[in-house]
Amino acid sequence: MSYIENEQKQDFPDFLHVLSRWQKRKELKAASQIKMYKRISNVWCIGKAVLDAGCGIGIGTNILGHNALGVLGVDNNQENVDFAKGLYESPKVKFEVMDLLKEPERPIATFDIVTCIEVIEHVKDYDIVLNNLKRFYDPKRRTVFFISSPNRNSEKLGKDKPNNPYHIREWKAGEFYEIMTKHFKNVVLYSVDKLDTFGQEETVDGDTTDTPLLAKCENPI
Repeated sequence: MSYIENEQKQDFPDFLHVLSRWQKRKELKAASQIKMYKRISNVWCIGKAVLDAGCGIGIGTNILGHNALGVLGVDNNQENVDFAKGLYESPKVKFEVMDLLKEPERPIATFDIVTCIEVIEHVKDYDIVLNNLKRFYDPKRRTVFFISSPNRNSEKLGKDKPNNPYHIREWKAGEFYEIMTKHFKNVVLYSVDKLDTFGQEETVDGDTTDTPLLAKCENPI
């Protein structure tokens, strides 16, 4: 059976999603996402300028801000951004509306670290998002990108169609790696289950059934 994509949702109401998760599970964000943000923050963000792309209501952005010199969270949803500002904005944590499916309307800054956590599976035109993310690259800073995705090799995920109605498509680990290598010269896949210090023993290949996966990407093409 061929793989069936879900239809693109026009918006992702993160506030409602977080509220529903809290009511059902008593957690604000999936534990795997919190873990990714904490590990990236602790290992990579100390004293760095950081961009969090697709920040929602800013829960992960705030975690990155614990160690960063400064962090900017961007999202295409004005309500998400307004809520994030009310919760977390500070002298070193800022938020603004930005649609990563469109070319920026003004000159943009560059960053040391760019995160895009659990975003691209929500977007049909993910190549456009990845191309726009690369605009934040600075060769002098040697910007490092962290991009995550569910892994359809896992028994937890639907094989023929995403179980999550907000996910357009979910890739197998090898497919995800292939997409990343079309955009970056250097890509390493990590199992979030194993993630701690970004050591060699935490890496996985295209056959892994671990989910989600985190790609560390360098040197945009």
